[in-house]
Amino acid sequence: MDAVDGVHAVLEEHATEQEADRPKRKNNPAQRPLPPEKASADTGTRYSLAARVQALTLFSIGFTPKQINQMIRVPERQVNRIAQKAADRGYRPREDLRILEHYVEDGLITGRPKKAKDREPEATSRSMSKNST
Repeated sequence: MDAVDGVHAVLEEHATEQEADRPKRKNNPAQRPLPPEKASADTGTRYSLAARVQALTLFSIGFTPKQINQMIRVPERQVNRIAQKAADRGYRPREDLRILEHYVEDGLITGRPKKAKDREPEATSRSMSKNST
């Protein structure tokens, strides 16, 4: 067991060094997969497809949500939601451990789309002149 503990210690030290090198932002989770320009009007946190697959893989092989949170910085509640959503979409780890993309991809957003803020005034005036005749 000493070799395993040594490997874990080295991995933990490496992860700590990487975490220390990463820039910190106020009131932001450890991982913000969406760039600020894409998420300007978005108030929620979205985790990348890779982070969701990692969380689901670790959860499926027996890690607890608390351990997953400590490893990859995805909150415990979110790990449970990812696992529940994957199960609702047909993921059965006891039958097949493969994780298909549709188990973890973003769901369809229904409803009225947001108004376009950055419309070109030229295009708007052209459409208005066509409609005014």
